[in-house]
Amino acid sequence: MTLTFTPPTARAVPEWIGANADTPVPPRVRVRVFDRKHGRCHICERSIRAGEKWTLEHLIALINWRATTEQPHGNRESNLTVTCDWCLPEKNAADVAQKSKAYATRAVIVFVASERRIRFDLPLPTGDSDKDEKAKRQKWRALLLCIKAKLEGVESKIETFEEAFLAHVVLPDGLTMLQHAKPAIEQAYKSGDMPPLLPGPKK
Repeated sequence: MTLTFTPPTARAVPEWIGANADTPVPPRVRVRVFDRKHGRCHICERSIRAGEKWTLEHLIALINWRATTEQPHGNRESNLTVTCDWCLPEKNAADVAQKSKAYATRAVIVFVASERRIRFDLPLPTGDSDKDEKAKRQKWRALLLCIKAKLEGVESKIETFEEAFLAHVVLPDGLTMLQHAKPAIEQAYKSGDMPPLLPGPKK
């Protein structure tokens, strides 16, 4: 789905979406966001005066974006906002606190091997009781044992590295092979057709 924006003095234009999370925001988009926000900081709502420094911020920090097949990253116009220099430290601190809280509820292991980036992301119990803490430790141990078993299988030539870790290979858009392939596999079983497992090249 393509979102559209109507700047105050211009016709409707398609939403800008970066090719990836690291794509710089074009100056024209920076101006559009500033105009759409009426030149006000989204935190203190103070009007930013001429010559005053301000930052084009991601409303949901990229480190906190929950990737999906449709929206693999948050580097997009609808997730951009204006933050004045006074409020920027507060926003950055809030982003870090949110990420720390997220890490407390997930076991995430990322590493690079055989020229591939691999990511395991496992939900953890959210409670703080002794029982929940024990369950969290058990999940971490199980995850580490799983990875160790895969590496031993590769070393013993039971399977290749890509066969063992294919589902967890991170693609350039930040999603794993499993996140891309799972919907396509489910659709193939329902329809009997064979859709492509990977997205086509961007034009």
